[in-house]
Amino acid sequence: MRVLTSDQMRAADRSTVEGAGVTSSLLMENAGREFVSAIAQHLSTLDSQRVAVVCGKGNNGGDGFVVARVLGSRGVDVHVYLTVPRSEVSGDAALTLAALGAASLRVDDAATQELWTLALPAIAGSDLIVDALFGTGLSRPLGAAGPA
Repeated sequence: MRVLTSDQMRAADRSTVEGAGVTSSLLMENAGREFVSAIAQHLSTLDSQRVAVVCGKGNNGGDGFVVARVLGSRGVDVHVYLTVPRSEVSGDAALTLAALGAASLRVDDAATQELWTLALPAIAGSDLIVDALFGTGLSRPLGAAGPA
């Protein structure tokens, strides 16, 4: 396995999009599907698991929306928590968020400290928590626990 820095990963993504003609939305779709495939290999009974997918506004959140949609299509009990207002989700992430609605998956609002606090018991009670908050685009220090 090769470990990349954030800059190297962004460059690899850019090279794939520009050089190989792969769309960024296809990269997001592939990342989400491969993640589900990887966790399915480690959990013998994925379909009986309760999964929380905690998503931010960027492409990492978009990856999480794909993960949730794919898990939902497999019959997994999946719950999505969005830590920013929907209006802040844009680009490919917004498209994958919209696809959750088309797949009849509910997205719970956890965008304020109060809503985050209300969501925490359900998140903590999940069998698996998928962190789709921050990715290679994060350019600020992490703050206290709470909405992204």
